[in-house]
Amino acid sequence: QHMRSQPNFVQRWENWHALVAHLDQQRIRLVGVEIHPDALSLDELLLSISSSSQPSSSQQSSSTTTTTPLFDGGTAFLVGNEGQGINAKHQRSCQAFVRIPQYGVGTASL
Repeated sequence: QHMRSQPNFVQRWENWHALVAHLDQQRIRLVGVEIHPDALSLDELLLSISSSSQPSSSQQSSSTTTTTPLFDGGTAFLVGNEGQGINAKHQRSCQAFVRIPQYGVGTASL
Protein backbone atom coordinates (compact mmCIF):
# COMPACT_ATOMS: atom_id res chain seq x y z
CA GLN A 1 0.00 0.00 0.00
CA HIS A 2 1.10 3.52 -0.61
CA MET A 3 0.13 6.68 1.19
CA ARG A 4 -0.57 10.11 -0.23
CA SER A 5 0.41 13.32 1.48
CA GLN A 6 -0.93 16.73 0.46
CA PRO A 7 -0.15 19.34 -0.84
CA ASN A 8 2.98 17.61 -2.17
CA PHE A 9 2.53 14.26 -3.82
CA VAL A 10 4.49 11.69 -1.82
CA GLN A 11 4.15 7.95 -2.10
CA ARG A 12 5.66 5.37 0.20
CA TRP A 13 5.70 1.63 -0.31
CA GLU A 14 5.85 -1.18 2.18
CA ASN A 15 8.88 -2.70 0.46
CA TRP A 16 11.03 -2.58 -2.64
CA HIS A 17 9.00 -5.23 -4.51
CA ALA A 18 5.78 -3.23 -4.04
CA LEU A 19 7.46 -0.14 -5.50
CA VAL A 20 8.80 -2.04 -8.52
CA ALA A 21 5.38 -3.62 -9.11
CA HIS A 22 3.76 -0.18 -9.01
CA LEU A 23 6.28 1.24 -11.50
CA ASP A 24 5.69 -1.72 -13.84
CA GLN A 25 1.92 -1.35 -13.57
CA GLN A 26 2.15 2.36 -14.38
CA ARG A 27 4.64 1.71 -17.20
CA ILE A 28 7.25 3.87 -15.51
CA ARG A 29 10.83 3.03 -16.46
CA LEU A 30 13.29 2.72 -13.56
CA VAL A 31 16.66 4.24 -14.47
CA GLY A 32 19.63 3.96 -12.15
CA VAL A 33 22.03 6.90 -11.90
CA GLU A 34 25.20 4.90 -11.43
CA ILE A 35 28.73 4.33 -12.69
CA HIS A 36 27.80 1.05 -14.37
CA PRO A 37 29.28 -0.72 -17.42
CA ASP A 38 25.95 -0.31 -19.28
CA ALA A 39 25.39 3.32 -18.23
CA LEU A 40 24.78 5.86 -20.94
CA SER A 41 26.42 9.24 -20.53
CA LEU A 42 23.71 11.79 -19.80
CA ASP A 43 25.45 14.31 -22.09
CA GLU A 44 25.46 11.89 -25.03
CA LEU A 45 21.93 10.73 -24.33
CA LEU A 46 20.52 14.26 -24.27
CA LEU A 47 22.41 15.13 -27.46
CA SER A 48 21.01 12.07 -29.25
CA ILE A 49 17.47 12.95 -28.15
CA SER A 50 17.94 16.53 -29.28
CA SER A 51 19.38 15.55 -32.66
CA SER A 52 16.66 12.94 -33.27
CA SER A 53 13.95 15.55 -32.73
CA GLN A 54 15.45 17.73 -35.48
CA PRO A 55 15.97 15.57 -38.57
CA SER A 56 18.34 16.79 -41.24
CA SER A 57 17.05 17.51 -44.73
CA SER A 58 18.19 14.05 -45.85
CA GLN A 59 16.21 12.33 -43.10
CA GLN A 60 12.47 11.82 -42.93
CA SER A 61 10.60 13.41 -40.03
CA SER A 62 9.78 9.94 -38.68
CA SER A 63 13.44 9.02 -38.18
CA THR A 64 14.58 7.73 -34.80
CA THR A 65 17.92 7.21 -33.13
CA THR A 66 19.37 3.75 -32.77
CA THR A 67 18.90 3.89 -28.99
CA THR A 68 15.62 3.61 -27.16
CA PRO A 69 14.68 7.03 -25.82
CA LEU A 70 14.95 6.68 -22.05
CA PHE A 71 12.85 9.71 -21.32
CA ASP A 72 9.97 8.82 -23.62
CA GLY A 73 7.18 8.25 -21.10
CA GLY A 74 7.32 7.97 -17.33
CA THR A 75 10.77 7.68 -15.79
CA ALA A 76 11.81 7.18 -12.18
CA PHE A 77 15.43 7.79 -11.23
CA LEU A 78 17.17 5.73 -8.57
CA VAL A 79 20.27 7.25 -6.98
CA GLY A 80 22.47 5.27 -4.61
CA ASN A 81 24.47 6.51 -1.68
CA GLU A 82 27.80 8.28 -2.03
CA GLY A 83 30.05 5.46 -0.91
CA GLN A 84 28.48 2.32 -2.32
CA GLY A 85 26.10 3.49 -5.04
CA ILE A 86 23.02 1.42 -5.85
CA ASN A 87 23.09 -2.04 -4.30
CA ALA A 88 22.96 -5.15 -6.51
CA LYS A 89 19.34 -6.01 -5.61
CA HIS A 90 18.13 -2.60 -6.73
CA GLN A 91 20.36 -2.57 -9.82
CA ARG A 92 18.65 -5.75 -11.03
CA SER A 93 15.33 -3.87 -11.07
CA CYS A 94 16.63 -1.03 -13.27
CA GLN A 95 15.79 -1.13 -16.97
CA ALA A 96 18.65 1.22 -17.83
CA PHE A 97 21.49 3.22 -16.30
CA VAL A 98 22.75 6.73 -16.88
CA ARG A 99 25.86 8.39 -15.58
CA ILE A 100 26.47 12.07 -15.10
CA PRO A 101 29.90 12.91 -16.50
CA GLN A 102 32.14 14.91 -14.22
CA TYR A 103 34.99 16.94 -15.61
CA GLY A 104 38.16 17.91 -13.82
CA VAL A 105 40.62 16.14 -11.55
CA GLY A 106 38.17 14.83 -8.93
CA THR A 107 36.89 11.30 -8.55
CA ALA A 108 33.72 10.35 -10.38
CA SER A 109 30.74 10.21 -8.08
CA LEU A 110 27.66 9.51 -10.17
